[in-house]
Amino acid sequence: ASRVLPNHLGANVWIRNKVIKKSCAHLDGGGWKRVRHVPAGNHWHPATDQLQGTVAYGRKSVTRDAPAWSIRFDKDNFNQFLFA
Repeated sequence: ASRVLPNHLGANVWIRNKVIKKSCAHLDGGGWKRVRHVPAGNHWHPATDQLQGTVAYGRKSVTRDAPAWSIRFDKDNFNQFLFA
C-alpha cells in the first residue's frame, strides 16, 4: 500500500454488470458504479469481507481525499471489478 496509494492518489473499487463480447474493444463503455474508496496513504481498505460487498463504512464521497468508505454491493447484479 505504501508504494501504490501515495503515487496514485488513493484507490477505488468499481463494479458493473456487462456482457463481454469476444473482442477486447468491448471491455470499456461505462456502466461502472464506485463502491469503495481509499485515499492516498500507506494503508488499504479496512474492509474484511474479501470483496463480497457486505461491509459498509465511512461516508460516500466523490472527492479523492475523502476518508476511506464502502457501500454494500452484495445485492447488486455485477460480474466485473475495476480497480483504479
